[in-house]
Amino acid sequence: MGAAAFFNHSCTFPFAYGDVIYYSCISVRSDHAWCSIDEVFQGRWRYCTAEDPPKCTFPFLYRNKLFASCTKEGYVLSRS
Repeated sequence: MGAAAFFNHSCTFPFAYGDVIYYSCISVRSDHAWCSIDEVFQGRWRYCTAEDPPKCTFPFLYRNKLFASCTKEGYVLSRS
């Protein structure tokens, strides 16, 4: 983890740190949960707080279909 914390920036999910893609805050090399503010970690990060909204978990199964990203499938307002 780099030394540059950016508290006024939002977390970016998913983000790559090392050779791993993360979809939520992590505690790697830290005693506290943190996230990258860039898609690929560039040393810019922030601590996660209880106010941060929960993030999606990928992949997920919905109606016997596996999704690796967000979808509007099944969302009533997305139907034409």
